[in-house]
Amino acid sequence: GEIINGGETGLFVQADDVEGLSEAMIKITTNSELRTRLTHAAYLHATSNFTAERAAASIKEIYDEVLTTCVQNENRLQFSDNG
Repeated sequence: GEIINGGETGLFVQADDVEGLSEAMIKITTNSELRTRLTHAAYLHATSNFTAERAAASIKEIYDEVLTTCVQNENRLQFSDNG
């Protein structure tokens, strides 16, 4: 999943938008209800979507893909050497 869901778990600001960043920072620091809501939603999102188990499963999936590709490439090389 995405790390930030705009308006739900954080606020988006364009990388080169200094004024937008300033406005977002002021909004977060002056609006305690918004700050609390975003913080709570971000915590719930992070703890449910970015667990050690999910990270391990993602890494295993990558390793499986790499190993499958290596085996396929090895089989192709062996086949072409025999041909």
